This record gives sequence, structure tokens and C-alpha cells, in this order.
Amino acid sequence: MKHFILFLLVILSLKTLAQDYNAAATIRIGTFSGVSYKYFVNSEKSYEAMLTFKNGGAQITLLKEIHQPIFMSITNQLFLYYGYGAHCGFTRWSSKVVEINGEKFLKKQTSIAAGLDFVLGMEYHFIKYPFAISFEVKPIYEIGFPKIFHQNFNIIATGLKYTF
Repeated sequence: MKHFILFLLVILSLKTLAQDYNAAATIRIGTFSGVSYKYFVNSEKSYEAMLTFKNGGAQITLLKEIHQPIFMSITNQLFLYYGYGAHCGFTRWSSKVVEINGEKFLKKQTSIAAGLDFVLGMEYHFIKYPFAISFEVKPIYEIGFPKIFHQNFNIIATGLKYTF
């Protein structure tokens, strides 16, 4: 753990290089799949809006992200990004079996959910093409049902970004 913290401190202290794009549209595949749009306000800060889906539910997430280059001795196309934000949406779950006219059905419940999001990811930019690929972990803390307070640290996604 000490080595990981030291590694993060070294990475975060690196001088930032300019991004080679101003905005990106992303197709996300992972625990929560969907689409996103990222816009850079300067060379290291961006805002990202996501629309994601899972188990019949949907959520909108807004994130503020910081981008830092990593492994500069190998390539200048690999970036680490981290940030925070919030989400809101709805979830669906099956809660109980109901019987109607002798047939049993699983009754589905829907609930509004809202919470805080954090993100840590890596992104590789292709020089000759307007594309980038990314891999990220996005833990969330959420208020909703069937549990009042819910946390999920297993949200991972891979993204294919069209950059412009």
C-alpha cells in the first residue's frame, strides 16, 4: 500500500502536457454500460457527462476530472485521470412474488437513486487517428432502495472514444 501511495504521489506531481483533443464522445462497456461526452476546459481539467444503464435502470453522472501524463519515457500518449462527481437515476429490482388468478409473478420495484461518484482511469490517445481508449474504475456511494445506503466499488468500464 505504501508503494501504491508513493506511486500516485509521483504521478500526480508530474508536469501536465496538453491534451491532443478538446472533446470526446465515448461508448462505454462494463458494469454500467452507456455513452458519455467529455469536454476539456484547459489542458488538464475536463468535465464528463455519462448516461449509463444496468439491470433495467438508468443514471446520469456528471464528473470533474484531472488528467496527468504517465510513463513519459515510454510514450506521451498515455494519461492517468481521476476525479469526482455525482449521479442520479433509477434502479429496478425484484422484491416479491405475487399471485394473480392462480399464477405467480415476480413483482418488480423501481426506485430513484442518487449519490457520489469517484473515478480513476487510464487513457491512451492514438496520434494518427481521432480515437482514444480508456479503462476506469468508478466507485459510488448511493442513497436509494432496496437498501437505503449502498456503496459499489466494482464498477469498471472500458471506453472507445471519438476525439475532436
